[in-house]
Amino acid sequence: MSALGRLAPPGLRSALAPWAQRLDRFRPFPIGRPGRAYRGERVAVAGLFQTTSGLGRGAHLLALDLEAQGAQALRVDLTAALGLPIALPRTDTATPAEARRFDATDLVVVQNPPSFRKALWAFDPAWLAGRCLVAHWAWELDRLPGFWRRSADVCDEIWASSAFVAEAARASLPSFDRPIRAVPYPARREPFPPVSPEARRSARAALGLPEEAFVAGYSFAAESGYYRKNPEAAVTAFRAAFPDGPARLLLRCHDLDRFPRERARLAQAIAGDPRISLFDGQTRLRLEPFYAALDVYLAPTRGEGYGLNLMEAAQAGVPVVATGYGLSADILETPGVTAVGYDLAPVDDPQRLYRPARGQLWAEPRQADLVAALRRAALAQA
Repeated sequence: MSALGRLAPPGLRSALAPWAQRLDRFRPFPIGRPGRAYRGERVAVAGLFQTTSGLGRGAHLLALDLEAQGAQALRVDLTAALGLPIALPRTDTATPAEARRFDATDLVVVQNPPSFRKALWAFDPAWLAGRCLVAHWAWELDRLPGFWRRSADVCDEIWASSAFVAEAARASLPSFDRPIRAVPYPARREPFPPVSPEARRSARAALGLPEEAFVAGYSFAAESGYYRKNPEAAVTAFRAAFPDGPARLLLRCHDLDRFPRERARLAQAIAGDPRISLFDGQTRLRLEPFYAALDVYLAPTRGEGYGLNLMEAAQAGVPVVATGYGLSADILETPGVTAVGYDLAPVDDPQRLYRPARGQLWAEPRQADLVAALRRAALAQA
C-alpha cells in the first residue's frame, strides 16, 4: 500500500487493502522465473529486524539457526523499505541496497504477500537474479489466498512456518513444482529465560497483584487479526472459571488504541470487571514482567501460523493453554503446553484480513475446555 494508504485509519486501511492488492498484481516482478537450488552457504535473510513483531523475531531466529548450521548469514532489514516505524534499532543489519555487496548464494525473505512483492522491489534486480530465492511464509488457514500464487511463481523454494502451513501451501499451489518445506521458527536457538522467584515477586509487586492471586494472561496484536486472536473468548472463559475471588487476568495489546471498534468490543466483554487489566499503547508492559507475573498463559486463538508467544511463555516456565488447531508440532510437544478442543466454523473476520474461499473454516475453541483448563491450572498453583 502507498504511504498515503498507510496513514489512513486502520478500518479504512483494511478496506483499501484488497484494492491495493489487485492493483499490485499488474506490477511486474523485478525477476523472472527462478531456476536455482538452495545451497545454504552465504544466506541473506530479509525481514523486519527492527520491529518488535513476531515476523521480526522469526527472521532473527532463522538467521541464528542458519549460522548454527554453518552458513554465513547477512541480516537485511526491511522495516524502512516497507514503510514501517523502527521500534528496535539495530546496528548489525544491512539495507536491501547494501545487500548487493554480499555475494549471497541464497536470499530468504520472511514476509507474506503482498509485502513479499514489495520487499523484492527494494533489491537490485541484477543481484536478485543471481540468487536462489526462498519465501518463508506463515498463514493461519488451511488454504493460502489466491493472489499468493503469483509470488510463488518467482520462488525457488517455499519455507512454511509449520507442517500445517506447508500442507496449506501444497494444497493451494498444485502447479508449484519446486520444494515446499516446513521450516518452523527455531525458537530453541534463543529460548526465553525462565522466570525466577525474585522476578515473579518483583513483577507482581510492580503490577499491584497479590502474591497469592491466580493470574492468567494473554498477549496479542490487533493488527495481526483481532478476531483470529479471539481475546473475548479469554475474557469469557476467565469470568466463567472464576466468577469471584482473587483471580486476575492480564491482557496485553499495545496497538489496540488504533482499533476503536475492537477496543469497544473488548471493553463490553470485560464489563468493568476490576480483576481484568488491559495494557495498551498508553500503559505498555514489557514481555519479561508480563510472563513473570503469570500462572498460566491463555491463548484461545482461532488459528496460528506458528505461535511464538506460546513457545516463549512455555520457555519462561509458564503453563500454556491454547487452541490445538494448526499448532506447530514443536509447540505441542513442549512441556507445559495444553491444547484444548475446538470446533471448525466458517471464517468471520470483520477486519477483512482473511478473505477465505467459499466454505473455508477456522477453529472455535470449546469454552468448556478453556474453563476446565483454567480451573485445573489454578488448582495446580494452590
